[in-house]
Amino acid sequence: MNRGMKLWGWPMVVGTVTGAGLVAALLGDGAWDYWSWLTLGGVSLLCAVVARKI
Repeated sequence: MNRGMKLWGWPMVVGTVTGAGLVAALLGDGAWDYWSWLTLGGVSLLCAVVARKI
């Protein structure tokens, strides 16, 4: 694994998941609401866990 992916890998994944959740929340309905809830809730949970470890 090169140095760039080691440094930017997780932030890119979190940003992509957040973007997918926001698009689903804005444009979708029904099952898309659940998808947005899961993705944005997961990112929020990840932030809380990381903040607690600091």
